[in-house]
Amino acid sequence: MARKARIAVIGAGIGGLAAACALRGRGFEVHVYERAGELGEVGAGLQLGPNAVKVLRALGIEERLRPLACEPTNIVSVAWDDAHLRFREPLKATAAAQFGAPYLTAHRADLHALLQAKLPADSIHLDARCTAVSALGNVAVASLVAWMASPPTTTMTSTLSCTSSRASPGSRSSLPSANRRSTTRLAPST
Repeated sequence: MARKARIAVIGAGIGGLAAACALRGRGFEVHVYERAGELGEVGAGLQLGPNAVKVLRALGIEERLRPLACEPTNIVSVAWDDAHLRFREPLKATAAAQFGAPYLTAHRADLHALLQAKLPADSIHLDARCTAVSALGNVAVASLVAWMASPPTTTMTSTLSCTSSRASPGSRSSLPSANRRSTTRLAPST
């Protein structure tokens, strides 16, 4: 039986978590590495155009986001100097009719929490700072340093390798563990 291809995503922001959710949905084993010590509220409002909402729909998140989001009635533009109305364009329901998905606004923390909830807790690794990324032939290598206690007294350096899913049967494959150097073989991007 062929093993599942493994992929490392560097960064647990909205883009990293969305990529991890999409890859998991396609059957990949995904691990996300984030330099922050915790995932929390960073940033404020987001404007999500119809294409972004379609991605969230494909990830199975749109319906859970809708009660937390707002669909603006109009787009309004006012002049910077005297605040006179430059234009007002209807938006509510028109974006969905024209593009197949609504235009939404939402708080970044709400979307981030929904994306995080789609992933297994043990697939998100905090306090992992990416120090280098390089290519060696068809292998991508990301070097990570993770603080297990107060930095930098206890560190872990891991090298993640991206190789063909047709790796040799005897090739070693393991996830990084504390206080040792290890190599993890991952699927190539195609």
